[in-house]
Amino acid sequence: MTAYELDKNVPMPKASSKYPFEDMDVGDSFFVADGDDENWKTLRKMRGASNWASKKFPDTKYSVRKVDNGVRVWRTA
Repeated sequence: MTAYELDKNVPMPKASSKYPFEDMDVGDSFFVADGDDENWKTLRKMRGASNWASKKFPDTKYSVRKVDNGVRVWRTA
């Protein structure tokens, strides 16, 4: 016996990102400012997000670079 009730046939919501990966064309980029956390955390977070986007949107590739006061993400393919 489990403490959780099982549900069947409940559709899973679409995965989404707060970043504009889906709207980007090759050569486009966006900037993410460093927050209160250390700048390496922003870089690591955006590398993870760009890896997710590359898997979510086939035939796309992104490059992430540290720039002044934040991180910039480019669509490269």
